[in-house]
Amino acid sequence: MKSERFFVEKLNYLAIRLLEELGNYAPSQQQIDLLEQVLSSTTIDRRLTFEKSLTVMEKACLYWAAKGMTTEETAGLLKIAASTVETHRNKIKRKLQCKNIAHAVFEGLRYGYIGG
Repeated sequence: MKSERFFVEKLNYLAIRLLEELGNYAPSQQQIDLLEQVLSSTTIDRRLTFEKSLTVMEKACLYWAAKGMTTEETAGLLKIAASTVETHRNKIKRKLQCKNIAHAVFEGLRYGYIGG
């Protein structure tokens, strides 16, 4: 059986990797404390996914959403069905864990999928 120290070290490593994945390579002590608090009070009861990679078409749909294009306008520009654009937008929202496309645009900027 692995020691508690092993799990603490592993959790620390994963927390640092998570911060780096979010683009924070030099977290403040306040951010570290907050992450520690969240991790210590979190029970993981299901498989977590951290899939944030977008396909080329998802990136294109996100780009045009950032430019203020509607689903129909994006479909016309990309020469695909509006329902396909909507499917891509739904996948983007799921992958970036967003409730709406405006939030997805914000996260897309943060993750570098669209230029700032």
